[in-house]
Amino acid sequence: MKQQFWDELSRVRDIFEQNSTMAVAFEAIVDEILRPGLYKIDSTEPADPIEYVFVTDILKNLVLYGYSTFKRVDVKGSAAYQVPDGAEVSVKFNADENRWVADKKNKYNFANIAEIGETDKDDDDDDNDDLEVVIISPPTENGPVSFAHRTLPEALRMERFMHHMELRDIHNSRRECFVTVDNNAISTSNTGMPWMHSSMPSGAALATGDYNSLVENRIEMLRALKESTQIRRFESGQGGTVGLGLRSNARAAPHIELDITDGHRQDECSHLRGREAELQFLLRLGHRVLQAMGVPPQQIGETPSAERAAGAERSTGAAIEAFASRCKHFRVVIAPALSTAGLRFGNVTRADAFERLFPLVTTDAAIEMMSGLFQVEESLFDRAAVEEMQTLKRSMGNRGDAVKNEAEPKKRQKTSYEKQVTVEEKAQPSV
Repeated sequence: MKQQFWDELSRVRDIFEQNSTMAVAFEAIVDEILRPGLYKIDSTEPADPIEYVFVTDILKNLVLYGYSTFKRVDVKGSAAYQVPDGAEVSVKFNADENRWVADKKNKYNFANIAEIGETDKDDDDDDNDDLEVVIISPPTENGPVSFAHRTLPEALRMERFMHHMELRDIHNSRRECFVTVDNNAISTSNTGMPWMHSSMPSGAALATGDYNSLVENRIEMLRALKESTQIRRFESGQGGTVGLGLRSNARAAPHIELDITDGHRQDECSHLRGREAELQFLLRLGHRVLQAMGVPPQQIGETPSAERAAGAERSTGAAIEAFASRCKHFRVVIAPALSTAGLRFGNVTRADAFERLFPLVTTDAAIEMMSGLFQVEESLFDRAAVEEMQTLKRSMGNRGDAVKNEAEPKKRQKTSYEKQVTVEEKAQPSV
């Protein structure tokens, strides 16, 4: 059971490294989480590149496995943090300490598990004490519980589909020769001169007495071509495979049709319906992978339904808001790890949100929002000036709404008769 658990972790890692759509989804998650930026605690100094790598490695483990571990190491007198891959260092629940602790893969020698002594186990437990744990969803005995693990079925279907497409293209790229014979076959010699024009012998052939050999050669040629054509037809059918188009005594191998379908219904293979069907199916598979990874296709500029793109504004906004809320949960989970490393997320305020909320929030909240919007320290803002600006903004907003309501009278709706007259006037040609 333990071996199957570690094999499942390795399987998730291998598929993630192979599938490019999963990598795109992970980059979208990292970009959204790190959008506020990383800064030193109690400072506006941005984080170092190595610290960005530290946070990205933790996020990768959380997305792939649902957990992550890290530890502090001293490098040339300065502190650094290492994040082992989740497929090599997992987590387990320690009932004695009532907490999750690190669980190393390399301490299990599955070939000689009986040879592991109590001393070795104690040493490994001491090493695990140096590792700190971050968990967004703990694993089960069968494998991880993560975004990447639930994406495996769709990612494997996509990889299998693309693999069959590649095999089919290689198969169809081989040089082949197909032979057909009609009743007026004309063959030539190596020099290009015709050696047989028709079944009727020429005068030269009759004069030399070569009529019998001419007929025999023609009959033999037609028989050979007919046999070769029958073999090729059988090989190219359902029970065979396409050959070289040449006569051969080898038995025809059974033809194997690569099943390139969506896997949900018994239907004609997609490549038989055309390249456009293949591209549409790949696009749908890509959207499924993105959604299973927790990333809506709209986040990376994709449109799930091109036919309803004009009316999908509400659903798109809801999907992006849900994605932002999910990434906010990631920030909350890794906040203790950032605090241990002396890091914090920056405060970023959207301009549209600031414009709407500035008159409605308290003065302290307004100063915090302005600090996130302009990326300056909160101590630089004058509290009295901000409060006066809020009061002015409130009064201007109320007065502006009143003037707007008075200046814009209600528009009268056209009757059906007026609409019909307008249509007829537009239809008349201009003079």
